[in-house]
Amino acid sequence: MRKKLVLFIIVMVTIVNLISGVFIFLNIQFMKIPGVSTKVDIVKVGSDEGVAEVSFTVFNSNGFDVVVENVKVVMRTSNGTRVGYMEINGGVIPSWGHRVFNGSFVVDFHGCNPRFLNTRITGDVGVNIGFIRKTMPLSVTVVSILGDAENIFTSPVLKVDVDFSEITQKGVNVTLMVDAYNPNMFDIVVSSTLVEIRNETGGVVGDLRLPGFCLSAKETTWVNGSGMISIEALNAEVLTMNMSTVVSAIIAGFNESLSFYVETRVETPDLETLLSSKFPTEAIIRGDYRFSLRGFVDEITIDVYNPNNIELMAKDVTVLIARSDHNKRCVIATCDIADSIIKANTTTTLKGEVVIPYRKLLIPPLDGRFIPDWLEVTVRANVTIQGLNKYIWVGVTGCQDIRLWTLD
Repeated sequence: MRKKLVLFIIVMVTIVNLISGVFIFLNIQFMKIPGVSTKVDIVKVGSDEGVAEVSFTVFNSNGFDVVVENVKVVMRTSNGTRVGYMEINGGVIPSWGHRVFNGSFVVDFHGCNPRFLNTRITGDVGVNIGFIRKTMPLSVTVVSILGDAENIFTSPVLKVDVDFSEITQKGVNVTLMVDAYNPNMFDIVVSSTLVEIRNETGGVVGDLRLPGFCLSAKETTWVNGSGMISIEALNAEVLTMNMSTVVSAIIAGFNESLSFYVETRVETPDLETLLSSKFPTEAIIRGDYRFSLRGFVDEITIDVYNPNNIELMAKDVTVLIARSDHNKRCVIATCDIADSIIKANTTTTLKGEVVIPYRKLLIPPLDGRFIPDWLEVTVRANVTIQGLNKYIWVGVTGCQDIRLWTLD
């Protein structure tokens, strides 16, 4: 009896296993092809090479685990030339689950047309259950468009420093110092560039020439340019420098020409900073006194030496004479001198006449003397350059002793 029971159990277990095996076999035979989502990006582009990143996701819509293996990625151009290859480690995808596979590889552009790139991903998807094995091929093709050069090219990073140096009768010399960094993976060549300089109303007030230069990939280059602006340009508070040029580069194995535009705004310098700092502008005041019916007359002579390479204009020239009594100052006469041009690199003489009324000269103020200790002669003027609306207000003072024993 016991033997019959054991035999019955063995038979039933065998039947159940056979039925289960049949169902598993049938289920595997009708295994659904996994879904695949693929993304291929060209993330870096150099002169002859690039870097591609591949990411694809496999979705398992079956009730059992599947295995992805023998994954290969091949990138070709539209004419079939292979430019990239990579193998990706496979793995197990759980039932009703998904798995993401990633990788990157170098793309060789030497002599190939990179506009359209075909990326084919192949592999095997299978299942192993006991002695049952089933596999099916996995194949996906992705077409990548590398894009136009403008979409690949990143503009250089420029740091611009402007130096306004010598001022002459022709204009103001300008030096442009450019610190340029190339953030791209390929070399670029900037052609010789004419930089226009405009004032606040948009008028062109000068230009400068920036020589052509080469920017190596991921490197910094320094280049200087020079030019001139008109004197009238200094009337503006801010000047705009417009640089429009053509940049050439070898991108993905092909020569490309790209437009490049930069606008820089700079403040105009003060007039004092443009005038000579090596030699001072000197002035000597001389007075020739004489008596007249009108009063005590002082013939003023002012010798002004201009060390600059440009003529200066002295405007609103005023002479003030003050008497000094016990270090107390009192203005007793004034006069104006006509506007004058001070020649460049030479001495120019300005002349004027001051009449001091006798009552102001001889009648002392409170606690003053009959004859003052001395006379202070002060000359003030607005100094500018013809064509400018900016001025430098200057003044110089000299003392003259007019005690009776010094008078002729």
